Amino acid sequence: MPVVGEAKSPVSGAGTLTIIISGHGSAQGGDEYRHTNDTVKVDGAEVGKFNTEINCARYEKYSPDGNPGIFRNNKTSNPRNWCPGALVPSHSFPAAIADKNKVSIDMSFKGVPDGSYYATSAYLLPN
Repeated sequence: MPVVGEAKSPVSGAGTLTIIISGHGSAQGGDEYRHTNDTVKVDGAEVGKFNTEINCARYEKYSPDGNPGIFRNNKTSNPRNWCPGALVPSHSFPAAIADKNKVSIDMSFKGVPDGSYYATSAYLLPN
């Protein structure tokens, strides 16, 4: 932590940064079962914040033979940051961009349990 990457752009100026992130891995209370408060930066400048908390209750009807426990109590005893059968929410922020940009996502905790990971996509596009 933080999640860090580089994005190149053919032009400089005003742009939009879009982040898609989901934690995976259930062992040792893995990242699949954590809500995070995330801070997004481009070249060290904060461009926005978001929370990954999600409620999966409305998707339970699409998985009648699956694990119904996944879809319940997501804001209390069974936290989730993505729902089976649903799109992972995206988060977009205005950002100043240059030809090379360092994009970072700092999360509200440090460390990732063995077997867990964060699937992350970041798109930085000129306006």
